[in-house]
Amino acid sequence: MRPDPGRGEVFRVPPGRARRPYQSGSVDIPILVRNRPPDLIRQQLGAWPLNGLTGMAAVRESLLARCHREVPLPLPAGSPVMAEVARRVELVFSELAGNAVRHGRPPISVQLACTADAWLLSVSDAAPEQELRVGRLAGDEPGGRGLALVLTMAAQAGWYVHEGRKTVWAEVPDQPPGRLLEQLRDVGSRAATGD
Repeated sequence: MRPDPGRGEVFRVPPGRARRPYQSGSVDIPILVRNRPPDLIRQQLGAWPLNGLTGMAAVRESLLARCHREVPLPLPAGSPVMAEVARRVELVFSELAGNAVRHGRPPISVQLACTADAWLLSVSDAAPEQELRVGRLAGDEPGGRGLALVLTMAAQAGWYVHEGRKTVWAEVPDQPPGRLLEQLRDVGSRAATGD
């Protein structure tokens, strides 16, 4: 049996950026790797075709209607609104789907699945040759911030090519990653002090 070329290959990020799409204290951001999501038992919640930017609102609404728990997990006291899992899933969807619409080729599809404590969002398109670019959240570089945002919101993320389609995925945990809370606190404190 031949090894799957879509597993375990690290996405090539320019030197000096592989561990830090943005600078923030000593917090490392996970890198975007070329691999499939981990093999976990997931409940498939839905799949939607995405027909351009105009179709994003309808898919977002349907996706968010399925993104809820019977007993929501409590957030740490004083958590900002972006710590809510539905907000993070919505942002990840917007970034991944927007990238597929702008840089990929139809047909584009979106899938949502969940485990007991996380949400797996996958967006696939018909442009496997299109390279992914992870930039910095802060900086003067054009583009690439969307994937940096995704990496901030997700516990893990990656991409793979299978049968002529590229799929980019992100696993968004119910509990916000510590690096996200740190970023939100930093932004809040800078806003409070006028920096």
